[in-house]
This record gives sequence, structure tokens and C-alpha cells, in this order.
Amino acid sequence: MLARLRQFWKDVRGATTVEMALVTPILAACVVAGYQVWDAANRKNDMRLALQPAVRYYMNVGATASDSTAQALALASWHSPPSDAAVTTVRSCRCAQTAISCTSLCSGNKAPNIFVTLTATGSWTGVQVGSSYTETAVTRVK
Repeated sequence: MLARLRQFWKDVRGATTVEMALVTPILAACVVAGYQVWDAANRKNDMRLALQPAVRYYMNVGATASDSTAQALALASWHSPPSDAAVTTVRSCRCAQTAISCTSLCSGNKAPNIFVTLTATGSWTGVQVGSSYTETAVTRVK
């Protein structure tokens, strides 16, 4: 009986199979985690790229640019938006470093600097359990 036990301990024929059974779940988890990171980065990049036409619209049209047109441009440029995709715009005005109302003038009857903050938001479900993403772009309007 002792001889058989020694023989069992020296036998290495199934070692590769056991090693593979231990390593395969770890490799599978790494592949799934890598996909999730790639997917999240891809979604964020898609959101960022969707805001660019709206930013260019504000830069080309100027202070008379319509916020609803900019939002529509951003949503139309979003290649694979989620069902709750939204783009919001917020205007803010400054005289030098002081925030003021956009209907006011700066000292010397100068027009204030107008800034528009575009924010894209969306939620996805899938491999990752419900992820919410936000991307923001700020542009100065002349």
C-alpha cells in the first residue's frame, strides 16, 4: 500500500490538466475585464466625439447660436446612443473673472464672454451591470 501511495505522488500525467483547470478561469476573467474596460472607453469616446459638432456649431455661428440646434447636432452625431441619451447646454457669462447675467454688460459697455457647457449623459446595461457615463465640453462663444 505504501508503494502505491509513493507511486501516486510521483505520477505527473494529469498535472497539465489540473494546471489548465486552475488557470483558465483567471484568463477568462482577464478577457472579460479587458472587454469591459475597452467598452467603457469606447462609449466615453463616442460621447466626446458626439459633442464636437455642437462645439464647432457654437464657434462658427457665435452668440446667436441656438441651444436646441446644438443639442440636436450632438444627438445626431452620437453613433450608438443609449435609450436615455441626453445632451444639455448651459450658458454662463463672465466679465474678466466675475460671473454675471448674460443680459448684463461689462464695464465700458462691453459684451461679456459667453461660455457654453455641453454635457452628454447616458446609461447602458449589458456586460457591466448598469453603467452611467457623462462627458462635458466647454466652449467660448464669440
